[in-house]
Amino acid sequence: SASNGETWAVGGDAIGSGEEDPVLLHWKDDAWSRVPIPETDRRFRALFKVWGTGPDNVYAVGSKGIILHYNGVEWRQELSGTARDLISLWGTGPNDILIAGGRANGVLVRWNGSTWSHAVLEGEPGMNGIWMDDAGLATVVGIQGRILRVAPGGFEYTREVNDNRTLLHGVWGDAHGNRIAVGGTLERSPPWSGVVISEGP
Repeated sequence: SASNGETWAVGGDAIGSGEEDPVLLHWKDDAWSRVPIPETDRRFRALFKVWGTGPDNVYAVGSKGIILHYNGVEWRQELSGTARDLISLWGTGPNDILIAGGRANGVLVRWNGSTWSHAVLEGEPGMNGIWMDDAGLATVVGIQGRILRVAPGGFEYTREVNDNRTLLHGVWGDAHGNRIAVGGTLERSPPWSGVVISEGP
């Protein structure tokens, strides 16, 4: 939610074979409206997640390394430095944002208030979800049940022990030390099964 009564949502068909049709929706004045995608330096199929610090600072990330930024007036592309899919993002404020993504190899993209930089996580599979605590310590989850803790301000990480190998898609935590990751057998044919992993103090 960008502000009281105002929200952004994103989508698209990431694996379709038809015309690219990324979706950007705006909820305002009790109604949804579709917002045109701004001009970008590449064609892309979908936006995956949206997050922001206020009504004049909202980011959306998507396939082929796309980052879109809303300044309260218009959306514009910002260059991520990678063409890998960017799946999810979180931050502590306007000068500290971390994006997780990738497919065969995970990728992290970081905003420090002035520039975007990125790192490919060699040996780690694609990452799907991210949550960051108030101190900037991020939990990133992904394929094969991977859970990484990414240090504030950079790309250094440690892999957490997790016996579950089911794909993890999202993660959330709170100031009390609770963390919950969710996912399931999304990469397989049905019937599907879900998984929830939790950690608490």
